[in-house]
Amino acid sequence: MNDKTLLTITAGLAAAALIMATYATVQVSTNTQEQLAVVDAKGVLEAKKLVLLASLRGRDRDMAHLEKTIEASQKLPATLDAALTTLAQRHGVTLIDKAALVKGTALPDLTEELYREMQVSQEEAAGARMAISRTTFGK
Repeated sequence: MNDKTLLTITAGLAAAALIMATYATVQVSTNTQEQLAVVDAKGVLEAKKLVLLASLRGRDRDMAHLEKTIEASQKLPATLDAALTTLAQRHGVTLIDKAALVKGTALPDLTEELYREMQVSQEEAAGARMAISRTTFGK
């Protein structure tokens, strides 16, 4: 084998290695972004807590409702976990909490779906906050 043939083979192998490395990098970058999504888990959980708390307003003597509310509040962590698992499986993604994001909007936001899974809405939470504020502070 002469030097020219050896040089050609080496150049060919180097080019193939570069192509494979580039393809692997692009493939990993593309797949990682498609496998991630964000949710505002804290916001949804707070909304659910507010709605549960507001549901007690004016029902001081309704022990059945109080027991039901206490049971629902105790189940909140498990309910949130189940909802997050459902979303992650449905979309085939790993969920990241919005609070962990520093910059950028390239990831899909599944917060609205999480609200639906938790059977609460931002509007209900806002109404509950106002009702609690009026009862507590008279405003």
